[in-house]
Amino acid sequence: MLNLNIILVILQAIMFSAAALFGYGLGYTDIVIYTTLASYVISFFIVNYKKENYLNLSTFFLIGFGLLILGRFIAYLIYPSRYMSNEILCFDFFFSYCLTNIELVNLLLFYHITILIFSFGYIKSIKIKAYTYNTSNLFNKKISIQKIKIFLLPVSYFCLLVLFYQSINTINLALSGGYMALYANQAEIYQTPFTLIANTTLIAMLAIIFKNGNDKIVNLHFKIIFYSLIFLGLISILSGSRNGFIGALFVLLWYFFYDKKIPKLYYGLIALLGVVIMASINYLANISGVRSAGVESNLQSNIAEAFFSQGGTFFLVNEVFKMDEVPFLGYIKTIIPGVQVFFTSFGITERYMFDWGSNLAYRLDKGLYQSGFGLGWSIFADFYLLAFGFVPVYLVLIFFWGRVLNILDTQRTQFVQALSFIFAFYVFALPRNSISPLLFTILIYIILVSLFKMRIKK
Repeated sequence: MLNLNIILVILQAIMFSAAALFGYGLGYTDIVIYTTLASYVISFFIVNYKKENYLNLSTFFLIGFGLLILGRFIAYLIYPSRYMSNEILCFDFFFSYCLTNIELVNLLLFYHITILIFSFGYIKSIKIKAYTYNTSNLFNKKISIQKIKIFLLPVSYFCLLVLFYQSINTINLALSGGYMALYANQAEIYQTPFTLIANTTLIAMLAIIFKNGNDKIVNLHFKIIFYSLIFLGLISILSGSRNGFIGALFVLLWYFFYDKKIPKLYYGLIALLGVVIMASINYLANISGVRSAGVESNLQSNIAEAFFSQGGTFFLVNEVFKMDEVPFLGYIKTIIPGVQVFFTSFGITERYMFDWGSNLAYRLDKGLYQSGFGLGWSIFADFYLLAFGFVPVYLVLIFFWGRVLNILDTQRTQFVQALSFIFAFYVFALPRNSISPLLFTILIYIILVSLFKMRIKK
């Protein structure tokens, strides 16, 4: 007997086929748009089938996909009289053009099939398993409380101080020079990003302490460090970082509810809170004056503008399709995160020589790139290039990604919960960010756990 998820995925596949037929055969782009949005909505039901908690990593990833990839089309649905097709389909930053019908269809179908194959990762439901310690697995063994107190906590506080110092400098820089001043040094000689290392190391250490015992002192320090890190994410809005602010809120939601059954009323209250945040996000980003975000006088317009202003990443993959020379070092940097710190020893000192996002910006407009501007990146661009542009391999990676999130949402071993904790800090923004920082944090976590749990033979 077919379960609901199989039926819904078949429905998605039918809509994809119809979209391809009407898009390529008859040129009806509107049908392609609406079927893609409908498939996106259906994916929420698929990823949450038989789950007691809808505030999970899969949901947060899809919310990020809707805001950061499909944001312009959602904005049109919210306020159709405000946005015309030439606004939705045109981009004027680094490249200036409006998508042709065939380019629009290609992009929409690319994202449509991405949603479809991502949903495939949820066809086979995974029974939720209770939290357990498995002493036969290195990563499910407890680290002694003494090691946590002697090493992990002091180093965590040091990393936190580094991040506080950098956060204050970032806000001051944005206040004095504007939001784009934060990226003015991207064209300079590459240097080891100590702030990134401190941030990833801190998250990895918190993941180790998370669910590692019931020591009251350790748990108290965990909460102090964790909430301080969330606070830094929230105040990043003062430097114009809307995604950092929203991402911190999602981490809080995950932390509060990840292992709890949530009353249905709570979802309504959280949804209402989300509407309020979306209506005020541009105002919050502009309150310090670092952004020139327009704020309208009515709720509908403010929400639509928030989606529209965030949805420019939709165009990014279209430029990735056109990349004829992809830096090979980018593969090494993505697969082995952190290795770029050694590139300078070989005379490789410019980011565009090994970072795909920087390389794209450099090729499109060298002047803008050297002035500190960029286009960002996306996990979908990562997967597409890692597949060497071969779509079937790309779809295998997308399926695997969906399966991973499904497992993280439903398993409760110590190792899986630690990984879920790490993912919570990144998953929302991945549609507009590389997967490399996430992989780097996991690598740091694995190295630290291995060191602390390794037995030295005499």
